[in-house]
Amino acid sequence: AGVVGRTGGGPGCVLGGPMWTAPMHDPGFVAEMRALAAERGWGEAEALLSTFEHEAEAEARGALLFYHLGEVQAALALHGAQQPRLDELIPALRRAGFGASRSHAEPKALKTSASLAELVDVVLGAREG
Repeated sequence: AGVVGRTGGGPGCVLGGPMWTAPMHDPGFVAEMRALAAERGWGEAEALLSTFEHEAEAEARGALLFYHLGEVQAALALHGAQQPRLDELIPALRRAGFGASRSHAEPKALKTSASLAELVDVVLGAREG
């Protein structure tokens, strides 16, 4: 870890890392694993691998990081809007051309290639449309 200086004479910030910012899933491999889990009746594993498949699709469209849903709701509240359910929001983002999926790592998160401002625009547009 390195130390980054800070103006104002206070102590520096300690940086940690590395941070992974590339796709985490190989779509073909995940599809094969899900098929095997289904074949063997491993329901819980199949469900997790299905989430991985959706994440791989979103990653292929640039969705590498995620937003916590509280952050999404706070941004929408500034515009007088409420967050739609994920099963409505994810397809709306996809229709708008963004990668979007649930996150396997954080159940209260949305993985998308949309910026927070773009996500707000999509929700407001759907509300008006």
